[in-house]
Amino acid sequence: MNENKNAYVVTRGEYSDYRILGVFTTVEAANKACEMVARKSGYSADETRVEVFPLDADMFVTAYSVVINMQGEEISRTQKRALSIDEWDHREQAFGRLAGGQIGDVLGRSPRGFDVAEKIARDKLAQINAEKAGIA
Repeated sequence: MNENKNAYVVTRGEYSDYRILGVFTTVEAANKACEMVARKSGYSADETRVEVFPLDADMFVTAYSVVINMQGEEISRTQKRALSIDEWDHREQAFGRLAGGQIGDVLGRSPRGFDVAEKIARDKLAQINAEKAGIA
């Protein structure tokens, strides 16, 4: 029996190429399957991974967001309760928001708190600046 109430899901790809390859009750079985799939298919460890999903989880999650401008100054912090099945609020993510045809600010979002959301936003800002400088 799975005492920790997690499902361990072996996945591959992103966006429209995202696939669930298998669901397991133990992390050991999922890691073994992940290694076998990666070895057999030639996918890298980054492309084939184990994701953990809590079973019988709370139906709501708090999503924390931090917005910073292109100079790295914080503009806002918000939090909201959302259905945990709403992928938009449940995942950690970052994106540049357009203003006047160019990126005006960066938003970081995480269910793990403001500190994590801010780090995600700052990492995305660093990526954007590196791409602008031609070093990414």
